[in-house]
Amino acid sequence: MKNKSYVSKLSFIALLLMLNASTKIYALDYTISFTGTGASSTVENVIVQNLTKGTTVTVPAGSVLNLTNVITSLDNPSFNFDGICISPNPIQDNATVTFFAKQDGLTQISAYTIDGRKIAGLSENLLQGNNSFKLSLPKGIFLIKVQGNGFSYSTKAICQSASTALPKISIASKEQVISIKPQKSKNAVTYMLYSTGDQLLYKGKSGNYCTIVTDKPIASKINNFDFIECKDADGNYYSVVKIGTQVWMAENLKTTKFRSGEAIDNVTDNTVWWNLNTSAWCNMQNNDTYGIKFGRIYNWFAASDIRNIAPLGWHVATDAEWTYLSTYLGGNTLSGGKLKDVGTINWPSPNIGATNETGFS
Repeated sequence: MKNKSYVSKLSFIALLLMLNASTKIYALDYTISFTGTGASSTVENVIVQNLTKGTTVTVPAGSVLNLTNVITSLDNPSFNFDGICISPNPIQDNATVTFFAKQDGLTQISAYTIDGRKIAGLSENLLQGNNSFKLSLPKGIFLIKVQGNGFSYSTKAICQSASTALPKISIASKEQVISIKPQKSKNAVTYMLYSTGDQLLYKGKSGNYCTIVTDKPIASKINNFDFIECKDADGNYYSVVKIGTQVWMAENLKTTKFRSGEAIDNVTDNTVWWNLNTSAWCNMQNNDTYGIKFGRIYNWFAASDIRNIAPLGWHVATDAEWTYLSTYLGGNTLSGGKLKDVGTINWPSPNIGATNETGFS
C-alpha cells in the first residue's frame, strides 16, 4: 500500500508539473501597442524596462511589444522579422516560411524547441532573392532560425496540430531576384520576458518630447503617450510623467537661466553660498558632470524669484502639491520607494523598498 501511495503521489506531482509547464508555455501572450497624443502623434521609439526583472528592450517605430513567459535557453535570440514571414501561424499541419536571402551562399534553416533543443535542420546553397521552405512540426511553440551569407532571421512558430509526424524542413522554391529588397513587416514584434504582476516602465520618445508611463498589463492593450513640451531657458528638454492627476518632470532641473533669459549666478564657494541673499545655483561637489546627470542645486532665492526658474507652462512645486503626491502614493512611509530608481547605481546600497513604480525616477 505504501508503494502504491508513493507512486500515486509521484504521478500527481508529475501531472501538476506538466500543467504548470503547459501554463508557462501557453497562458501569457500579450501584445502591447503604442500611440501618441498632445504635442506629437508620432512615437519614434519606446524604451521598455521590466523593473521587476531588471531587463530592458527598445521597441522601434511601427513595432509592437510582445510580452511572453515562454523561456528559451537559446543565447539571446535576435527576433528579426524584417525579411521573413510564416503562413499560416498558428500552424495546423504544415506551413510555408518565406525569407529574403541578401546574398548567394550556404543557408542554414533550423527549428528549436523552447528549451533550446534543435529538432530539425536543413542546409542549402541558395540564390539572392526570395526563398521559401515547407515546415512540419508537432504541437508546441518553436523558434525558427534562418542564417545565411550576410543575414540572420528568427521568428516564433506555434503549432496546434495533434499530428505525431516527425519535424521536417524541405525547400519549396528558390527565386533569384537581384534587385528587390525586402519590405519591413507592418507588424514587427519586439519580445520581452514577462510574468503576471511585473512592473513595466514605458519611456516613449518623439523628437524632443519624452513621456513616461508605468503599467502591470493583464491583457493585450494600447498604451498612449501624452507628449507635453518641457523646455527650459537653456534649451534643455525634460521627460515628464503623470502620477494620479498631476504631471511632473521626471528629471531634475538643470537650467542656468531664468525663463526671461537672464543668467543665474553660479556660486561655488560654500561660505559665499550660505551668506547669499540673491539667486544662485551650483553643481553637486562643483562637478559639472553631476550637474548634467542629476540636475543643478538652487537656493531658495532662485526657486522663488519672480523671473521664474521653471520651464514655460511649469512651476516650482508647492508644499501642498508634494503632500498631495505623497498622500496619493500611500503616505510618507510608502511614497519614497515608489518614487525612487531601483538598484544601487543612483542610490546607496541597499536601497530597500525602491520600486520606481510611478516612473518618477
